[in-house]
Amino acid sequence: MSSIIKLSNLTALVCFDNREKASQVKQMFMKAGVGNVDVINHEKLSSTSVSKYDVCVFEYSYDYVREVSGYVGKLKTNQFFKAYPVVILNLADLSNRIDYDSAKVLDVDHIITGLINYEQFRELLNKLLSIKQFYDKVYIGSKRKYELFAQSVTQYTAKIKSKQLINLALEALYKSGKKNEFIALYSQYDRAEISTFNVIRFSEICDDSQRSISALKWVLKKNDCLFLAHGRLADEYQALKNVEATSHHRQSAFECHPADEAAFNLLVECQIKQGKLDSLAPIITKRTLYIAKRFDDYLSLVITLFNAFMSAPYRLRPAQYKHYIEPIIRVVSKRIPLDKKDEFSALVKLLVAMYLYRDGKQLKARAMTLDIYHNVIRRKRKPTLLVVLTALRALAICGEAKLCGQIVNTINVSDISKRYPIQFQWAAAPYSQLQKTYQWLKQQTEQRDQLEKMATVMQRYPFSFDLNCLLLTILLDYKEGTKQYSLAIIKRLKRCNYVVRRLDIASEVNKSQSYIDALSKNESVAKAVA
Repeated sequence: MSSIIKLSNLTALVCFDNREKASQVKQMFMKAGVGNVDVINHEKLSSTSVSKYDVCVFEYSYDYVREVSGYVGKLKTNQFFKAYPVVILNLADLSNRIDYDSAKVLDVDHIITGLINYEQFRELLNKLLSIKQFYDKVYIGSKRKYELFAQSVTQYTAKIKSKQLINLALEALYKSGKKNEFIALYSQYDRAEISTFNVIRFSEICDDSQRSISALKWVLKKNDCLFLAHGRLADEYQALKNVEATSHHRQSAFECHPADEAAFNLLVECQIKQGKLDSLAPIITKRTLYIAKRFDDYLSLVITLFNAFMSAPYRLRPAQYKHYIEPIIRVVSKRIPLDKKDEFSALVKLLVAMYLYRDGKQLKARAMTLDIYHNVIRRKRKPTLLVVLTALRALAICGEAKLCGQIVNTINVSDISKRYPIQFQWAAAPYSQLQKTYQWLKQQTEQRDQLEKMATVMQRYPFSFDLNCLLLTILLDYKEGTKQYSLAIIKRLKRCNYVVRRLDIASEVNKSQSYIDALSKNESVAKAVA
């Protein structure tokens, strides 16, 4: 090996939960002459620097997929064209197909299965460090900027002979957003010279569906990166509206990588959209076997299930809910710790309430939402964030602006938006819309052309206490033509009082001085209410 890379200057990371194996790998590094070797377990991986190490060796099985994939993903992104870290995965002898398939997705330099002796390790290390040396040399030549490298590739007219350089050029063009240049370079070479990941990238940016599908089927024949290939094929067939092929590849992608949240979400959405409710129970059961056994993961699973039904083109009948969904909820509930079961039950009821709201049963949905919020969530000293976010969404859909404000004031919005970006956006979208509606109403004066917009607000939030009181205050200031609207709002407020338990809505209405003042000015409405 060239003297450019000095082993004594290298820093290695050994990540094993098994202390004996970790010690063996560390000793092999030290024997080979590597100067600095850090040993950690998987729990510490998320807080470990991605710019410190030249070589990383991970003990890998599907149980560690979240930790390892998260770290390797950050490593590949942050260090691209800065330095080339060598990544090795060590799988056990008894690794199954899911272990291997998920390991291939990570695009690492080498996968070791089982034990390895020192001679094999030294030979592998020399080989991988020579690859690192090649890439680092290219990085330095392009001033460690892949944009400059991509620009030079577009100006290079001769054929590139190095397979490594071809694939590096394709990756740089892809990351630079040079779509046409990527396709032009890709088309010059045989697929055998192009990495699986660049073939999949080609399928993402190629406008010709048949060429994309042909490339992805070639990946399947190689039996390489099956998860990514099936996922992309599902996307292609979905665009072509081929329902059966889409369903098949969604199922296959999930079977390859059942812990992947996106694959699970897309499969559940696909099966529910097609009405294949019988398939949900085995999918959920398999999902619970492979996800990390955390409360948040079970909550996310149930949220995904209900969200798919919310976007389904049909209405779920009560008998179908009892037959298909309740058994799934019971299966998941058995895995919930006893001290969390009340929160899990609250989450399910909030999701049911949102479904009922969409189904036209707004009064019942609002009653359920307020009941859960006041009698479960508010009484918890420190409720789970996902349950709080679900409550925020449910209250916003029902139009309860002030209660939503109370929730937002009690949570760290910036922290939650980073920790749960998807769930936060899911909860924040209806709240943002409600806030805009509330602020718009507060700015209204007696303008005849705004009545139609106000009628739309009444239809969207028919039983919102906050908006109804605000609407009533505005309408009662009108000289004429609003008596019917005003009486309808008062009638809805009275109906709310009959349904919601432990809440005295009538007394809340009476506290609204603006409502009382407006009512006293409008004699016709006041007499009708009396």
